[in-house]
Amino acid sequence: MLNSTIRNQAHTKFQSVPSIGKEVVQNNITFFISYFCGVKIRVRDKEILNLALPSIVSNITVPLLGLVDLAIVGHIGNESYIGAIAIGTMIFNVTYWVLNFLRMGTGGLAAQSYGQNNWQECLRVLTRSLAIGLGIGFILIATGKWVGPIMMQLMNTPKTAAEAVMEYYHIVVFGAPAMLGLYSLTGWFVGMQNTRAPMLVAILQNVVNIAVSLLLVLGFEWKIEGVATGTLVAQWSGFAIAMALAWQEIRHKIPTSDRQARHVAKP
Repeated sequence: MLNSTIRNQAHTKFQSVPSIGKEVVQNNITFFISYFCGVKIRVRDKEILNLALPSIVSNITVPLLGLVDLAIVGHIGNESYIGAIAIGTMIFNVTYWVLNFLRMGTGGLAAQSYGQNNWQECLRVLTRSLAIGLGIGFILIATGKWVGPIMMQLMNTPKTAAEAVMEYYHIVVFGAPAMLGLYSLTGWFVGMQNTRAPMLVAILQNVVNIAVSLLLVLGFEWKIEGVATGTLVAQWSGFAIAMALAWQEIRHKIPTSDRQARHVAKP
C-alpha cells in the first residue's frame, strides 16, 4: 500500500514537469533524489551532483586494479605471489600518490582557464601537464633498475617474495607514463567540468585488466608476469581512451580559431 502511494506521488510529480524538459530530467540522476526521496534540489546543487557523483564512482574503482590482481593470483596456489602483488601494488600506489599534484594542479589551473573562457590557456595547461607527466614516467622507467630494489627494501619485503616483487615491478613500471599521463588528463577533465570521462576511463580500464589478466593467467597459464602484463595493458588502454575523449572534448568545447591560435607565438 505504501509503495503504491509513493509510486503514484512520484508519477504525479513527474507529470508536472514541462514536456520540453522531461527527457533531460529522465537522464539526470538528481531526478531520483529529488522526486523519490522528497528532497528539493536547486539548479546549483544539481550541477554539483553531476560533477561529484561520477568522481565518486571513479575513486571507488581506483583500488580495483590491485584487488583484481590479488584475486586472480590467489588461484595460482603460491602465497609468495600474493605477497608480491600486494607489495608491488603498494610500491606503485606510494609512488603515484607522491605525484598526485599532476591531477590536482592540472584541475585547478584548467578550471580557472575554463571559467575565464580562455580556451588557449586550457590547451596549454593540458599540454604542459602531459609533458611533465610523461616525462616523469619515462624517468621512472629509466631509473627503475635502482628505484625498484630501494622501494622493495623500504617495504620490508620477505626474501620468499623478493624475486616475484621485482618481476612484477619491472613489468608494471613501463605503465608509469600512461598512469601519470592519465593523472594529467583526469585533472584536466575535472577542470573542464567533465567528470564522466574519467569515470568511463576507470570502468573500461578495469574491464580490460580483468579480461587480459584472466586470459594470460588462466588461458596461457602465465603466473605473476600474466597479472603484471594485464595491469600494464589496462594502464595504456586507459591512457589511449582518455586521449581520445580529450580530443572530443577539445573539438566540442574549444573553438577552432582558439585551437589554431595556440600554434602562433605571442608577440
